[in-house]
Amino acid sequence: MIRFGVIGYGIMGKLYSRIIAESPRTELICVASKNEGSRNAAEEKYNILVYDRSESLVISFH
Repeated sequence: MIRFGVIGYGIMGKLYSRIIAESPRTELICVASKNEGSRNAAEEKYNILVYDRSESLVISFH
């Protein structure tokens, strides 16, 4: 299983998140976005951790 975090939750971030979440060999574990509404949407849709800074997402993988 490959675990992913997505930085940005705009048009492409939503697309990548959906593809990752639907794949049987990958897991979407978090999203980072500066936009609070986008963070809330990702958290609600996927029940994942969300961050307001990309640096926080990267640190969470260690």
